[in-house]
Amino acid sequence: HAPEGSAYTSVTVCVVNGQAGDHTCEYVATVYPATCEAEGFTRHTCTVCGKHYDSDHIPATGHTYRNGSCTVCGKADPNVSQGTVTSGFTLTEGEHFTLTYSGEAPQVDAPAFLTFTDGGGILVFTAQAAGEGTLFLRRGEVIIATYQILVRSKAESETHTHTYSSTVTHPTCTAKGYTTHTCACGASYRDSETAALGHDWGEPYYDSAFSTGYGRTCERCGKAESLETPSHSHEYTFDRTVSPTCTSGGYDIYSCTCGETVHRNATEALGHSYTSQTVAPTCEGYGFTKHTCTRCGHVYTDNETEPNGHNFAGGWVTVTAPTCTHKGSEKRTCLSCGYSETREVAALGHEWGPPDYDDSFSSGQSHTCERCGVTEEY
Repeated sequence: HAPEGSAYTSVTVCVVNGQAGDHTCEYVATVYPATCEAEGFTRHTCTVCGKHYDSDHIPATGHTYRNGSCTVCGKADPNVSQGTVTSGFTLTEGEHFTLTYSGEAPQVDAPAFLTFTDGGGILVFTAQAAGEGTLFLRRGEVIIATYQILVRSKAESETHTHTYSSTVTHPTCTAKGYTTHTCACGASYRDSETAALGHDWGEPYYDSAFSTGYGRTCERCGKAESLETPSHSHEYTFDRTVSPTCTSGGYDIYSCTCGETVHRNATEALGHSYTSQTVAPTCEGYGFTKHTCTRCGHVYTDNETEPNGHNFAGGWVTVTAPTCTHKGSEKRTCLSCGYSETREVAALGHEWGPPDYDDSFSSGQSHTCERCGVTEEY
């Protein structure tokens, strides 16, 4: 339900966890936008116990008055008296219109293109030039009437024919309805006024936001107001049981037809029930003890031990033997996990024998590798 003084529909946007008490609060966040008179805010209400708090406050926007009422909410302008006439006149240069009054003569605030004379109970206004503006009649600080005035030049008047389009402003709970007829030239007038609808109050309900704890909301505009006295005595009946968990207590929820709930028969939280599993260390991984709750699945570990490291007791084994001119390779393997490492073995180089005469070489000298048998000039 919207809080007292609001005139809008709430919008549910998120659900977050609150702090634990005899239960874990589950808050529903509802955004109330700022209105002309009421600040905007976000209300966080627990769906279990009804506890709430407000955040993200936004100042009221203030009224935007025009022609005696707010253009946003329809509230009457306090500077315009009830029953003020708002209408319009469309004239041609040189034409005039009259307004009658009774009692004390009003103060006249007229556009510059209008002149007027007061004949005692009747005001005569004459259009001196083309223009558009607003005529106000006042008594003290209170506006008693406003008129939208449009004066066309004589040349424009001879060629222009008004073509009006109509806009219906429907009544609200607090503002009248009417029809506005507007010509493309700017001339306009209102008629077909209808009375304000009045609020359509729903059934009373409980909400701790109300000063008395009870209130009602208009089903048409969303305005809420506090009721002076409770609408009934609570009659609670069993609704449902919230079972305890490892970390939260349990309780029974009893509900009244008005929507208020109470918690009864509270029980303690169960606490975790863990089973333990020892995980042995590996060559590269740590060992530890893993504890898992059989009820909720919560897990924690302790008793950590260092990794064993690899067991290379078998030493290096030749994979590719080196030659006089080519590198070789060798590998060692962990006897525990099968992990292996490979490294290069440098080329052996030639193992030359003693010099020998060989007339196929220009020098006549050569020597031969005793390992691979290759012969080179010496």
